[in-house]
Amino acid sequence: HQKEEFGSIINGKIHLLQDQIHSMVSRESKMVKASVYGELDKSADDILDPQKFETIQSSLNEFILNHFNSVKDNLEEATRAQFKNLLLQYSSRSQSFLNELAGHLKTLMGISFDQVAGQFDLNTYTSFYLSLDSGERTIAPNRSFLKSMIPASIRKKNLLRSLRAHYDAIIIRN
Repeated sequence: HQKEEFGSIINGKIHLLQDQIHSMVSRESKMVKASVYGELDKSADDILDPQKFETIQSSLNEFILNHFNSVKDNLEEATRAQFKNLLLQYSSRSQSFLNELAGHLKTLMGISFDQVAGQFDLNTYTSFYLSLDSGERTIAPNRSFLKSMIPASIRKKNLLRSLRAHYDAIIIRN
């Protein structure tokens, strides 16, 4: 009975964590998207210059990867801390599976459960596989003769639209 109770508590905690992670990732994605769009708008005048375009794209790629890596690290650390606290709280409840385990550790080995929980390291493996692949063709300012006949404002508008779609896909994937 106690093992089922512990399993039920763990499963409930996992569902709560999944909801929290989904909410946080959605919030962070919106923030990244707003930052990327703001940077694209700010850099719009330089977007047709191939060298400046490369710098802008490289900067945005680095920002996205760094931000999502930071989110991943924070989520993993928070998950470890929450499960460690769960173990400590559950072990202190009377009649619980972990309370019995803690008692046996103390009597048989002279080890306090607090010491074990203090060393507890939940290896959190996430499904964060960061990628800059949007599934679209490579985007670059086109310098063909025919494209140069199109006014710069239209080329810029089309390139910005393509970049927004590209970064939307990257943000959604990550």
